[in-house]
This record gives sequence, C-alpha cells and structure tokens, in this order.
Amino acid sequence: MTSGVLPSFGITLAAARGARTVYTLTGRRGMDSLSTDGELTSADRDGFRGRLVSVPLGESAFEDLRCSAFRFERSTGDAAGMADVARLIFVVHGGVSVQDDADEVEVGAGQWFLVPARRSFVMHSTGSSRLLSVLLPTRKLRTPRERLDALGMRPLADAAISPAFESLLRSLSQSAPNDNTVEADLTAHALLDLARALLAAQPASEPDDPDDAVRARVHDFIEHNYADPNLHVSVISAALGVSVRRLHRLFESEPLSISQCIRRWRVTAAGRELLLTDEPFETIARRVGFGSSDTGYRGFRDEYGMTPAEYRRRGRA
Repeated sequence: MTSGVLPSFGITLAAARGARTVYTLTGRRGMDSLSTDGELTSADRDGFRGRLVSVPLGESAFEDLRCSAFRFERSTGDAAGMADVARLIFVVHGGVSVQDDADEVEVGAGQWFLVPARRSFVMHSTGSSRLLSVLLPTRKLRTPRERLDALGMRPLADAAISPAFESLLRSLSQSAPNDNTVEADLTAHALLDLARALLAAQPASEPDDPDDAVRARVHDFIEHNYADPNLHVSVISAALGVSVRRLHRLFESEPLSISQCIRRWRVTAAGRELLLTDEPFETIARRVGFGSSDTGYRGFRDEYGMTPAEYRRRGRA
C-alpha cells in the first residue's frame, strides 16, 4: 500500500502526488482512508477490501473504486464543505442505494447518477461493486445548482454521449497524464464537455422558482443556437418572450453572463474541432458562431490561455 495522503470518498487528494495513484484499502485503516468527508462503515470492518485508482486533473479528478459491501454517510456539515464539487458516478458492476431524508433509490450496473452536491445522504451497497467517478467544479458545469440538486438522488437517463464518457473513464483507470500538464488540461476539458452533455440530455423538470425556469430555458436555447453568429441577448429575449432587462438581472449572480455563456459554448466547440480536423481556425471560428477570426482568437486565448495553434499542437503531441 502506498504511504502518505490518501484520497477521500468526496474528492481526490492524490493531487499531493500529482499523478495517477493506486491505493490498496484493507480493513479498518482502509475504511478510515475513505471517510474524509463522511463516515464509511461496514458490517465487517476488519474484512473490508478495496482498491482505489485516483487521478488528479487540475480542479477536476477521476476515481475508480472497487470495494466490498459498505455504508457511507455524509452529514449536513460535511455536505457544506462539498457544495462546490459535483460527482458523477457510473456503476460498472454491483449496485448502490442512495437515500436522503425524503427518498431512497436503487442505482444498478450500467447506470449513471449524480451524488447530491449540497445535501446530507446515505449510500450503501450489499455486495462488491465498482464505481467510476468524475469530480468537477460545479461552477464549470453551466448547470444551475437547483438543477444539479434536482438531478441527484436518482439514476440519470441514458444518453448518446454515455458510451464515450464511460470509455474515457475506463481509459483513465489504466493510464492517465500527470497533473499540471497540457495533456491533463485537455483531459479535464474533455471530462467537462462530456459531463455537460450528459446533464443537458436529462429530461427537463420545471423548477419551482420561475427565475430558475427562465435561466434553464436560456441555457438550453444557447446550447442549441450558439453557432448562430447573430445570437445575442436581444435574440434570446425575443425567442423566450423575456425582456432584456430581466435576463440581465437573472444572470447578475450567475458565474457567467449570457454573453460569456455564448462565448464559452463557441470556444469549447472550436477546441473539439481543432483536435478532430485539420481545418484552419478561421474556418472553425466562423462555423461555431464567431463573427470574425479575431473575435474567435481573443475568446480562445481568454478561455484556454493559449492560441488555437498551440492548443492543436499540444493536444496532438
């Protein structure tokens, strides 16, 4: 067993090593290692067995946990410390039950679920299981917190993007780039793109708060129309029947303004095209909605901290 700081069940601490790290978890000591942001217990504490692959990727992380039967409880106080982290989990085999004060659901093999970001909960399994997890900053998911809360506590609907997402997570379990490298940064961006796509594909539920409902409609409209070079706040206002003034007010407390949301969608799409095609950035920039290549260049540098040419060269190195 590797000595030193171990990862927690809530968020990886392998960043202390800066590289993919494998931990063998045995008995009470192994369970205690997974109890940083909650309490992990088992009917057979001495007989507990597990294996954890932990991969730090900047602000994001990946974990592959295989273990015997367990019960994990996160209290209200522990949940407060995890409010800025979203954990998407894919159940490879076995299954888990997730329960909060109101409900309990079963999540089986082949299903995704979102760990409640801001609530206390109990998760347990009755046998051995394997869970692939990706941990992401909630502010980068482009999903309102209320929406994330609503998607927790139940299996997520299957989506076309799911196989690609699962494939990337499985590959990270076998090998992964070291943290603070260009490869790690690109991998983190890929995980974010896949997570956003999976969450966006979930059936919409009308939020209780009318303002949240409008914000959700704005995000959905941008997702489907960002490639239109004429997309701006007034277009969204007319399409949704909401005044420009109200739209600006609704996004005052959000991490990104409406214009910044539009730009981020375009930059993310351009980044994918740079790695998948040999087309010049000028062509890609116009296809994803930038009015000019200069605007695209500025937006790309602001988001990624490098030019499109550097991004393509490093991504293919």
